[in-house]
Amino acid sequence: MELLWAANADRYGPWQDKAERDIIGNFIFRDTSVLTKCMSAKFRRETPRTCFSVQTSVALQKTVDAWRKCEPTGRTEKALARNRCQRASCIQEYSAKVALAREYESETERLRKAAGVTKAQERIQVAERLVSSACRDISDIPAINLKDMVIKGEALMHDGLVEACKAQTGILGDMARFIKNTVELGGAA
Repeated sequence: MELLWAANADRYGPWQDKAERDIIGNFIFRDTSVLTKCMSAKFRRETPRTCFSVQTSVALQKTVDAWRKCEPTGRTEKALARNRCQRASCIQEYSAKVALAREYESETERLRKAAGVTKAQERIQVAERLVSSACRDISDIPAINLKDMVIKGEALMHDGLVEACKAQTGILGDMARFIKNTVELGGAA
């Protein structure tokens, strides 16, 4: 819990790289109802489960370094003492988080290696490239009858572009709807 950072990390591009994930790379969604210290009641009601980003050891070390460079100031001795205490407290807190983050990262990497996740992901990427290549080859073959059109339509729908474009206006949306209707027509025949 100490390393959790921004909520909704699964939804936003820059945060997705740092999002909390399971061993194979799926987003981990946590129950927000127990996070009363860091989230408002309204957010917890509206978002019962969310994916958080995880602070990295590199980012935390930069924070520690920034606090070490920071020279406390204060107009009075009391304010100066309070600011020195706050600086020392932050350095101690973030240094502990750096150690925890390094442990988390090394354990995650060890588990990923032991499970062969990287090799499995590489095999999946190769298979996806082969399927995409086969779909492109199918779309290049001329269609002679309705069954051929359905096969070509299914090949074009493989990558999800048709689904993403069917709500658009203009020629791209028209083509996506035509492809989808062709596949549906072939399924009904």
